[in-house]
Amino acid sequence: MKLDFVFVGAGAGTGSRTGPTDSFSALKQAARLEGGIASIHAPLPAAYIGETRLRNDFYRRLAMAESPKQVKGLESELRDRFGKFGEPVRALLLITEIRVRAEQKGVLSVETQGNRLKCLRNSAQRDDYLQFSSRFPRLTAPTPLARLREINIFLQNLPAS
Repeated sequence: MKLDFVFVGAGAGTGSRTGPTDSFSALKQAARLEGGIASIHAPLPAAYIGETRLRNDFYRRLAMAESPKQVKGLESELRDRFGKFGEPVRALLLITEIRVRAEQKGVLSVETQGNRLKCLRNSAQRDDYLQFSSRFPRLTAPTPLARLREINIFLQNLPAS
């Protein structure tokens, strides 16, 4: 299983690295099984929130979230206003929480290659990835959604930079 998961910071592409409090400008998440196609899509489906204005408002609020507590508040609000949600909304909330935790921990990008988790730190050094004994952390979860949870827990347990 391959899980590509990349956050691009607001200063990306300009040659500068921004601080962990800056918002991310882009977010990409996809999962593929080797030999087949199995994806996690992370939208707010029109079937879940019918009105485009409301969906856009929730996307905006998710993009502006600055703490896991705010993400949990948005999760509760979604559940209260629109009822139980499915895997795409759960994935979107997990991705948002990962983005927030990465910002708080000074992580500029989060991606996976196979079962390796590659977290690029926001530092002056080039290619300053989080490694333990010169090795990338390993992911063990079998499904994309479970891997998102595993990445979230990993970032939660990182010491603040």
